[in-house]
Amino acid sequence: MIPIQISIENFMCYKERVDELNLADVHVACLSGKNGHGKTALLDAITWVLWGKSRSRTQDELLHQGENSMQVELDFLVQNQTYRATRIHTKGRGASSGKTELNLEILSSGIPTSIMGNTIRDTEQKIIQLLNLDYETFINTSYLRQGDADHFTKSKPAERKQILAEVLDLSYYEYLETVSKDKSKKFKDKVSENKAILNSKILDMPDKSYLETKLASIESEIKKISPHENMLTKLYSNLLSQRETRTRVVTEQNRLILSIKNSSEELEELKSQLENWSHEISELDELIKITSKITKKKLELDNTKTTLNKYDNDLILLKDWEKDLVVLNQIINFEEEKLSQNLEKEQTLLNSELLPKISEKEYLNSQIFKIKKSISDNDSDIEYLNSKIKKAADITHKIKELQIKNISLESNMGETRNRFDILTKVNATCPICEQNLDVKSKEIITTKLKKSGLEDKNIYIENKNEITKFEARLSELNIEITTDQKKITDSKKNLESSLIETNIKLQNCTDLINKIPEAENKVTNLSKIIKNKEFNIEERTKISSLNNRISSLSYNSEDHVRIKEEYIKLQEYENLYLRLEQAKQRTEFLNMLVTENQNNTRKRESDISTWRSDLSKVESILQDESNIESEIKKTDLELETIRKKLQELISEESILNNQIDTLKKIEADISDLNLKISSDSKEIEIYDELSSAFGRNGIQALLIERAVPQIQNTANELLSRLTHNRMAIRLTFQKGRIDRLTGINSEELDISISDDIGTRNYETFSGGETFRIDFAIRIALSKLLASRSGAPLPILFIDEGFGSQDTEGQEKLIEAIQSIQNEFEKIIVITHIDQMKENFDQRIEVIKTSEGSKIQVI
Repeated sequence: MIPIQISIENFMCYKERVDELNLADVHVACLSGKNGHGKTALLDAITWVLWGKSRSRTQDELLHQGENSMQVELDFLVQNQTYRATRIHTKGRGASSGKTELNLEILSSGIPTSIMGNTIRDTEQKIIQLLNLDYETFINTSYLRQGDADHFTKSKPAERKQILAEVLDLSYYEYLETVSKDKSKKFKDKVSENKAILNSKILDMPDKSYLETKLASIESEIKKISPHENMLTKLYSNLLSQRETRTRVVTEQNRLILSIKNSSEELEELKSQLENWSHEISELDELIKITSKITKKKLELDNTKTTLNKYDNDLILLKDWEKDLVVLNQIINFEEEKLSQNLEKEQTLLNSELLPKISEKEYLNSQIFKIKKSISDNDSDIEYLNSKIKKAADITHKIKELQIKNISLESNMGETRNRFDILTKVNATCPICEQNLDVKSKEIITTKLKKSGLEDKNIYIENKNEITKFEARLSELNIEITTDQKKITDSKKNLESSLIETNIKLQNCTDLINKIPEAENKVTNLSKIIKNKEFNIEERTKISSLNNRISSLSYNSEDHVRIKEEYIKLQEYENLYLRLEQAKQRTEFLNMLVTENQNNTRKRESDISTWRSDLSKVESILQDESNIESEIKKTDLELETIRKKLQELISEESILNNQIDTLKKIEADISDLNLKISSDSKEIEIYDELSSAFGRNGIQALLIERAVPQIQNTANELLSRLTHNRMAIRLTFQKGRIDRLTGINSEELDISISDDIGTRNYETFSGGETFRIDFAIRIALSKLLASRSGAPLPILFIDEGFGSQDTEGQEKLIEAIQSIQNEFEKIIVITHIDQMKENFDQRIEVIKTSEGSKIQVI
C-alpha cells in the first residue's frame, strides 16, 4: 500500500479547509513540526480510514473539539491500481454511539467506482484482503511508533521469547493448542459419560428368559377369555337396540303432543292477526282518498328543490374559489417574503463578509512583504555571523601559527641550552671544528648563546601573550556566534511559520474576494425579480382566472333565501307523499297477508286432526312393550367383569412386550456405546498429539528458533552501516529456571553486543548506541513480519525521537535510512529536531494555527 494523497477534515488537531497532502512525488521525507501540532495525527488518520483503528480508545476522541463529524479520504496505490477509501464519523446524541460510514472505490482514469461491501465490516475485510495487511501487521512492520523500538531489547531474557511470539503473531497456534485441548477434554468427558451410561445400562438389564415364559402364559389365558367376551358384547348390543327403539317411540309421542299444543296456540294468534290487519286496512283507505292533492303539492316541492340545489351548488363553488384566492395570495406573499430575506442575506454577506476582505488582502500583502523583508534582514544577520565565524577561523589560524612558532622556539632554546651546558665543561670543544676552546673563545660563544637564548625566550613570551589574547577573543567570538546562531535560527523558524500562516490567510481571503462578483449578481437578480414581480407567474394566472369565473357566476343571495323558505313550507308534503306510496303498498301487502292467514288457519286445523289420530296409535304401541331394563343391567355387569379381567391381561402382556423391546434396545445401545468409546478414545489420542504440536515447545518454538537467525543477520547488516562495522548483535537461547508444573527448563533469549572493546551486555552501552541497536533490531523485526505476512514493504513510517543521538549518531541514522531507501517506496521520518530536518531534501511541515493545524510540503 502506497499512500498518494490524503484529505482531512475535523480530525484531531486538524479542522476544516485543510489542504490535501500529496505524497505522489515523495520518496524520503521528514515530517516535522512542534510537539502537539499534529505529526503523529497524520499517521492516525491513515490507520483510521483504512482499518478504523488508532491510538484512541473511541472514535469520538478523534473528533476535533467542538465538532460533530469528521472525515478522512485516502488515495492509495496497490499493484499499480489506484483506490480511494473514505471514512466519515458523526457523533451520536446522548448515550448513542454515533454513525460511521466507510466507502471503498477503485479509480480508473480518475473516475471512481464503488466496490464497498454490504456492511462496514465487509468493506474493512475487503481492504485487508486488498492490502494483504491488517492494522497489527502494519504498526509492527511499516510504522515504528514512539517508545516501541526498545521494548524487545529492554525486556528480561525470560520475556523476550514471549514478546517475539507476540510480534510473530503466534497466538493462532496458541488458539489451535487451546482448541485441541478443549476437543480432547470434550472427548474425554464423552468417554467418561458413555462409560457411566454403559455401566448403568448393564446393571438395569432384566432377565430375558423369565419375561418370555410369563408372556406365553398370559397370551394363552387371553385366548380362553376372548370368545365369551364377544358373545356377551353381542347380547348387550341387541338389548340396547331394543331399548333405543322404545326410546324413539316415546320421543314421537312427545313430539305429537307438543305439535298439537303449538298448532292450537298458532290458530289463536292467526285469528288475532286477521282482526288487526282488517282495522289497519280501513285506516289506510282514508289516506288514499286525498291522493290528487298530495301529488300536486309534491310536484311543486320537487321543482322548488331543483332550484334550491342550483343555488346551493353555486354558493359552494363561490366559497371554494374565494378560498383558493386566499391560498394563492398567501403563496405569492410567502415567496415575496422569502426572496426579500434572500436579498437581505446576500447583501449582508456582500457588505459584511466579502467586501471587507479587499482591504484585509492589502493588509496581508503588506504583512507578507514585511515578513519577507525580515527574512532578508535575517540573511544579512547570517552574513554578519559568517564574518564573525571567519574572524574566529582567522584567530584560530593565528593561534596555531604562534603555537607552531613557540614549538620551534622551544626546540631552539633547548638546543641552545645544550650547547651552553657543553661549553661550561672543563674540556669543552668547538661544536663546529671540534677543537679545544680557550677561555676567551668560550666567553665569546657563551655570550652569543645567552643572547640568542634570551631573544628566543622574549619572542616565546610575546607569542604566549598573543596566544592568550587571541584565545580570549576567540572565546568571546564563540559565545557571540552561539548566541547569534540560536537567535537567527529561532527568528528564521518564527518568520517561516508566520509566512506560511499569513499565506494561508491570504489564500482564504482571495477565495472570498473571488466570490464578490457572484454575490453582486445574486443581489442584482433578486432585486429585479422582486421589483418586476417575476415570481409565482402560474399562481398569478390562476388568480386572474378565478376572478373571471366569480364574475361570470350569477348568484343572488336574496333569491337563495326566498327559495329556501318556499321549500320549507312545502316540505311536509314530501312526508305525506311518501306515506301515500307506502299506504298503497301496505294495503296491497295486508290483503295478501289476510289471504295467507286464512289458508294457514285451514292447514293448522287439518294438521291437528291428523296428529291426534297418530298419537292414539303410538300410545297403544307403548302399552304392548315389556320392560327390558333389568336384563340390560344384568348383562352389563357380567360384561364389565370379564372385560376388566381381559384388560388386565392385555396390559400385562403390553408391559412384558415393552420390557422385551427395551431389553433389545439396551443391548443395541451397549454395542453403540462400546463403538463410541473406542472411536472417542482414538480422537483423544489425536487431539493430545495436536495440543503438544501446537504448544510453545512445538511449532511455536520451531518458528521462533528459525526467526532468530534471520533477525540477527538483518539487524547486523544494518548495524554495521550505523557503526562502521564496529558493533554486532548476537541472539542466543539459554536455559532458564525450571518450571514447577512441567519440571522442564524454560528458554531465555539473551542479547549480547560486541564492539571494539569486546562483548558486553546491552545495558552497558550509551543512549546513542542503544538507540542504534534498537533501531536495527526494530527494522529487522519489521522485515521478518512483512516476509511472514506475504505483504511487501512499500512504505516505512519512523516515529522515534532522535534526541539521544549526537551529531555523528544522527548522521549515521540518516545514512542508515538512506541505505534502506531502495527497499521502500516511501520513507517518512517524524521529528521535531531542527538539525535532522536539514538532512532531508523533502519536508512535510505541520504548523498549528488558530484555524487548526495546516500541512505544507517543502
